[in-house]
Amino acid sequence: MHLYSGTPWWLVRNGLEAGADLRTGAMPRTRCDVLVVGAGITGALVADALVADGHDVVVVDRREPGTGSTAASTALLQYEIDTELLDLARHIGDARAAQAYEASAAAVESCIAIAAGLGDSVEIARTTSLYVATRRSEARRLQREGAARRAAGLVADWLDAAEVRTRWGIVCHGGLHCAPAATVDALRLTRALLRRAQDGGARIVARHGIEQVVDDGTRIQAMLDDGTAIESRWLIWATGYELPATLPTGLVALHSTYAFITTPGADLGAWAGGPLVWEASRPYTYMRTTTDGRMIAGGADLAFREPKARDALLPRRIAQVGKRVGQLMPDITWQREYEWAGTFGVTKDGLPCIGAATPGGRVLHAMGYGGNGITFSVIAARVLRDQLAGRTSADAPLYALDR
Repeated sequence: MHLYSGTPWWLVRNGLEAGADLRTGAMPRTRCDVLVVGAGITGALVADALVADGHDVVVVDRREPGTGSTAASTALLQYEIDTELLDLARHIGDARAAQAYEASAAAVESCIAIAAGLGDSVEIARTTSLYVATRRSEARRLQREGAARRAAGLVADWLDAAEVRTRWGIVCHGGLHCAPAATVDALRLTRALLRRAQDGGARIVARHGIEQVVDDGTRIQAMLDDGTAIESRWLIWATGYELPATLPTGLVALHSTYAFITTPGADLGAWAGGPLVWEASRPYTYMRTTTDGRMIAGGADLAFREPKARDALLPRRIAQVGKRVGQLMPDITWQREYEWAGTFGVTKDGLPCIGAATPGGRVLHAMGYGGNGITFSVIAARVLRDQLAGRTSADAPLYALDR
């Protein structure tokens, strides 16, 4: 499955050989504590956390590190998930819904701290997010949503249409102004995390896929496509939106999204350096700025069928996103430079899948679905680190595969 088409900006900016500055190659040893499958942002966060806890880690990816779904990410980090708090509460109860949102807010802060600890090579910027009502009927719903978030201790201030237009030039019926939020170069973050994990002893095997996994209940043996067998105590699937066979059928549905980035120096008006923006309508358009004066925008999502069908729609869907941006921000001027399509997964409640498919299993999952993949990956790294250390995470039941 191709996870993207077109030219994702991160690959252009950081070089198409995204793993060129990492030490990758053949396995010098074939045993480890933990085998992480996937060298994107999720696998990098998991590997970094486990190495810091003293585990012997091997990371395997059939591509260059970071060039799968990470390359297609638009990297908007926010505590909101695709399922609004009030809607999530109807699925899982008020307390658990608030807990999930609180965990996401903490994960944004954690990601900012992690990136700051990696030095100047990682570009991350703290910001806010604006969840806008683009239909009049949505305004009252968002005001109720904001009240529920504030009751849960979250920052979610209601701004009316006039204030949003005055502050950022956005045409809507009001919106929730929320924090924390951030933007990040997902590929640079991935590479920096993998370098640190390597410095701590992790080994990375690129351009080799997993052909077979055998779990005897005590040890796991994974066979690579070159015939190498890697034996581990634990295996963690961190494969983005390429679904492993161990994931229960029907748990995740695949969707496609379409995104573009403008040329630098776009005239973004009052919105320059402003909040992340996304719509309360579904499917929603989402937008962010970059430090070099660009805009990244995406949306026009639809159910995924297969790569050729998704990619054939790229020009039409990108045009739809551009039209929507023009309606939301009529005062800005910009020109597209690169555009791409990507695939992502969604669950019924909007939460990720973290943990084993069966109780006590040693094959684990770090699958951060929905619009918050990076934030959920931070949570997955923490939850799985605690599990492997024999600690109980209070948040683990929220993301269990059998929830």
